[in-house]
Amino acid sequence: MLLLLKVVLPTRSGFVVFEVSVPHFCIIVYERRQNFSVLLLQLLRGVSTMIEFDNQAIGRTIRKLRQEKKLSQDVFSGLVGLARSHLAMIEGGSKQPNFETIWRIANAFDMAPHELVERIEREAESGKD
Repeated sequence: MLLLLKVVLPTRSGFVVFEVSVPHFCIIVYERRQNFSVLLLQLLRGVSTMIEFDNQAIGRTIRKLRQEKKLSQDVFSGLVGLARSHLAMIEGGSKQPNFETIWRIANAFDMAPHELVERIEREAESGKD
């Protein structure tokens, strides 16, 4: 059974209304600090759980992959096109990489960006325990 959910978003010139069909068992928790587009994507997919954004999981994942390839931060940052200090801050969890940076890091690991994101998601989930 699907339920019709109406989402009303304020815009500069008024409002936008989305109608989304969601499974009746779908539980969505929205917190103000979350990106609203993530919530909408979750609604469209009918996903019942959301993974919390975790800079530490991003850093741990990138560091593990880099170390598995036996690359130093100097060498890997050169492959990615980042300053070594920037890479160190990402790996340490104090800097949040943007999408372009994730894309470039994934390419340097010879993987698709979605594969890197999937690994980050698994790391974030395992880090919650």
